Amino acid sequence: MKYLHLLCLLTLFGSSCVKDNSTGRILPIDDILIEGIEDTLRVSMDDNLIIDPKVTSKMEKTEEDLDFVWYSYTNTSQFVADTLGKNRKLQVAVAMSPGTYDLVLRVTDRSTGIFYKYNSKLQVVNDFTTGIMILAETGGKSMVHFLNTVSGKFIEDAYGKGNEGAVAGSNPVSITYNPQNFSFPAEVLILNKDLDGGVVINPVTFKKDRVLRNSFLTPWQGSDIIQSQGYVGRGGGLQDYIIIDGQLHNRSVNAGDIKFKPGLLGDYYLSTMYFNEGASRSGFYDNKNMRFLCHNNTSGSLNQYLSGSTIDIIDPNKVNLKLIYSGTVSSNEYFGLFEDPSGQNRWLLRFAMNSLSQSFTAKEKFIVTAADIMNAEKYASSSALQNYLFYSIGNAIYVYNIVSKSGGKILDLGSNIQIDFMEMNGVELKVGFRDHTKTTLKGGFATYGISTLGGINAQRTRLKEGICDRIVDLTDKK
Repeated sequence: MKYLHLLCLLTLFGSSCVKDNSTGRILPIDDILIEGIEDTLRVSMDDNLIIDPKVTSKMEKTEEDLDFVWYSYTNTSQFVADTLGKNRKLQVAVAMSPGTYDLVLRVTDRSTGIFYKYNSKLQVVNDFTTGIMILAETGGKSMVHFLNTVSGKFIEDAYGKGNEGAVAGSNPVSITYNPQNFSFPAEVLILNKDLDGGVVINPVTFKKDRVLRNSFLTPWQGSDIIQSQGYVGRGGGLQDYIIIDGQLHNRSVNAGDIKFKPGLLGDYYLSTMYFNEGASRSGFYDNKNMRFLCHNNTSGSLNQYLSGSTIDIIDPNKVNLKLIYSGTVSSNEYFGLFEDPSGQNRWLLRFAMNSLSQSFTAKEKFIVTAADIMNAEKYASSSALQNYLFYSIGNAIYVYNIVSKSGGKILDLGSNIQIDFMEMNGVELKVGFRDHTKTTLKGGFATYGISTLGGINAQRTRLKEGICDRIVDLTDKK
């Protein structure tokens, strides 16, 4: 039961002479109660929204004595509300775009003109609202599938369905969902190593908006393949980036720039691994000169970190190691898995960094002795499981605690399985694999919930097999 505020206007007059043309009739004020509407409703596009509220009057008025209006609005459309119905019972086909709306039932007493309102939230969703975007390769082409994690529905070739059967490119690299940030619109960015470099699509309909080649402030030069290598997320920051052939291109998220700037100046060739601070800036690693770099301001260049007082542990400007994988421990604290130029050892470096102030504080540097670490192929970690590094070798997944320097095998997917992709989201581990017992469409994926209760362990939560040649990327969309 929810009681509503009576909306009325009281006007106070000062002492003066006025002519009174009123009849002297005083109308009694009713008290209307509206029940039976959930505070938050969820409905799919094109479905029928049916709400049958109970409306009672202290003065026992009937529906003929009342006017009903249902309407919806958002923060940006509250002055142009969308009328959904004019009866007590609402029954309407949902034609709004996916999103969250304020839903209002207004009941007006015809005899007095006084109205009462019930406010609730309406969430309009479609098949692409919440789930996992699956970037896959089949026949050398970039394919995008979608698993709705609410309904369990799997949409094969989601990109093709939104684009008249077209493919998203070739030689896929990554897929990223970027929600709206400041004045920057929401988008899905697919990176490829092809003539267009990738494609930007609408996150609601999956329709193509533009290709990456046309997403630069300065027109991209040349007609060769664009060597897209990775995307550096915007988080809550001012900038986001793409890495193309080792060079870094940025754009100003807070300014709503949808186009990337020319490559930042400097002598470098970046690893696709990075250290995203989220708040304002990001740190990077130059595998050419084996040093850390930061984009500490809005200028068009990358800069070095200040060596600081821990240079005897790690000199950020002379690391002399190649970065293989980077992970986040907590805010401004990171680790990296490195390999020496000879390829004899893999090193674990722990450090804190702040790109805005260019500060770098080394914590620890040591040779990793984890099981078969020199043969590790894919890696994953999460700040939700601090200090754990997951890595795969063939069909098996191992875990290593970078503080206690201990670990071992946690999963074996079977002798016919080859792991092609791993990523952590919170405490969920996503794994893309190929099953070599299949003659076609060998690619599939599984998700695992990771727990440290009673020792670290993994429980499979999803499995989808036989959907592509190879899984390239798995990204949540919410």
